[in-house]
Amino acid sequence: MKYIIFEDFSGDPTPIIFPNRIDHADMREQMPYTKALSAGTYPTAPTVSAATANPKPSTLRRTKTMPSSSPRNSRMPKARNMSL
Repeated sequence: MKYIIFEDFSGDPTPIIFPNRIDHADMREQMPYTKALSAGTYPTAPTVSAATANPKPSTLRRTKTMPSSSPRNSRMPKARNMSL
């Protein structure tokens, strides 16, 4: 992925992220009236394989579940029927 950080009209930096197939110069032409503060590339995460994305059920760890009513809710007074 590539990026360019432009200065917007209020002076704040505004990053634009775009794919590698687009040139920095082409993206720069899209913002002709702003000042470019920085430009570059950054590595993307590696592709996740199907084996990593969907591990076998035996390898999954079980986690403890939270109780349905938290202690905070148990201390709150019960609502009363306030009909007129």
